[in-house]
Amino acid sequence: AARKATRSPSPCRGNPAGVALWFFAFARGSREPAGLISLMPRQMYFGGKPKRVGVLGDYIVTKKYRVFGPGLLLPKTVLEEYPSLGFDGLYTVPNAESRKIMERAGMTESITLRHLIKPVALQSYLKGRPAGGLLAAVAAPPGDLALRFLSRDTYGRPQGIVREERSVDESFD
Repeated sequence: AARKATRSPSPCRGNPAGVALWFFAFARGSREPAGLISLMPRQMYFGGKPKRVGVLGDYIVTKKYRVFGPGLLLPKTVLEEYPSLGFDGLYTVPNAESRKIMERAGMTESITLRHLIKPVALQSYLKGRPAGGLLAAVAAPPGDLALRFLSRDTYGRPQGIVREERSVDESFD
């Protein structure tokens, strides 16, 4: 059975939107953990107005309980409880294994995120591979040079206004 969130200090004590809330599920009639899900508060602006939004994450169900029960009960409980906890909305970025469960719990897809990355230096990416030390030492320098020549960033100008923010306050949207 899923229990209501408890407010406890979060490792993210500096979050201006508040501390994370955790929902725990235990096997019926025991203290055996079955799963958990977290709700991290985030302040976002919609139409220039601040909204307190929750980010669903840290969704874990122990192997023994993945077929029935807590796998669906945890996100459903959060969906039922988030307005009473002071949130205006929710979002999550589910992995392939949890996507269908989130949909069955009642979450709908609003937008699709695209992940665009640009390797800055290949050496750190190659070190974690088998034979990574040698591969990183030999392949990284010519690979970095090839990426620099192939990158649009080398030849093109960025569109729009680009600047680096050194600090973030309530005006940052």
